[in-house]
Amino acid sequence: MAVLPLVSVVYVSTATTVFTSKDLAELLRYARDRNSREGISGMLLYRSGNFIQAVEGPPPAIDDLLARIGRDKRHDGLITLLRQPATRRDFADWSMGFSDLTDPGVAQQPGYSDFLRRMDSGPMGMEDAAIALRLLERFKQNNR
Repeated sequence: MAVLPLVSVVYVSTATTVFTSKDLAELLRYARDRNSREGISGMLLYRSGNFIQAVEGPPPAIDDLLARIGRDKRHDGLITLLRQPATRRDFADWSMGFSDLTDPGVAQQPGYSDFLRRMDSGPMGMEDAAIALRLLERFKQNNR
């Protein structure tokens, strides 16, 4: 079986409406299921109406995902910050982190990440951290 090449992409966008905890939980469930089926892993962060997502997977699946996001009326101002070939995955699975969590049950769902809530310096202190992880960390630091 041939191994498909991987690509890593990081993008940012702005929400056109405020996402509630219920909206975020629904997005988490849907995206986790679909991305898993399509061989996409990564992390989506949402805070104060802003998204940043690092995704990795086969180029056709990533291109389809970006096209869907570009058509999604919940996003505006989609900007790709990084697109590069990847030799390995930096994210074992697909997960989503968000702040302003009002429904504690959401944090119990598979795929929820506490990345935005952790106060540790995370990957920024690691010289060999992938650029995608550094971009996610910078988003966290700038949106406290």
